[in-house]
Amino acid sequence: MAELLDVMHSVRKREYEILARRSPVEAFIPVENTSSNLTSPSVYRRHSLPQIRDYVGILHARGKKVILHMCGLLKDLLPEIRDTGADGINALTPPPIGNCTFEQAMDALGEGMINLGGILPGFQDPQATRPSIHAHLDRLFTPRVRRSNVLLWAGADGLATPLERFRAVRDWIEERGGR
Repeated sequence: MAELLDVMHSVRKREYEILARRSPVEAFIPVENTSSNLTSPSVYRRHSLPQIRDYVGILHARGKKVILHMCGLLKDLLPEIRDTGADGINALTPPPIGNCTFEQAMDALGEGMINLGGILPGFQDPQATRPSIHAHLDRLFTPRVRRSNVLLWAGADGLATPLERFRAVRDWIEERGGR
C-alpha cells in the first residue's frame, strides 16, 4: 500500500507542476475532501499532510493560491490543515452539519485564511423560513467573520432546494449592505 501511495503521489506532483506552470488561474481547489469522521488526525499527519504540503508548495512556487476542499468534521484536523500551508478551505461547514465554526477556523488558521463557507445550517431544514434563515446567517456571519476573507456560499450540496431559500440568502445580503 505504501508503494502504491508513493507512485500515486509522484504522478500527482507532476500533475500539479504542469497545472501550476500552464494554468492562468490564480487559485486552485485541490479536492482533499477529508473529514475527521473518515480520517483521524494521526492518520492524516502520516498519509495526507506530506502529500498535500507538496502540492501546496508546487502551486505556491508559481504564485498560486491553494484552497483545500474539506468539509464535514474538521475541528480536530485544524492543526494539520494549518501545516499544509494552504491559503484556505472550501466548504467549511459549521454545526450542526459540520463541527467547526468560521471563528474556530480563523483562530487556528489565521485571520487571512480564505474561507468558502459550506452548507448552511437550517438551509435544508424542511421547516426553514425566511426569518429562520436570516437568524442562522446572523449567528454564523458575526462582525469578525464579515470582515474576513469569507465568501458566503449557500451550498446545497446537490440537494433539491427551493429557490425561495436562495432568495432569502440574497435578501439577507442586500439588507446588510453586502457585508
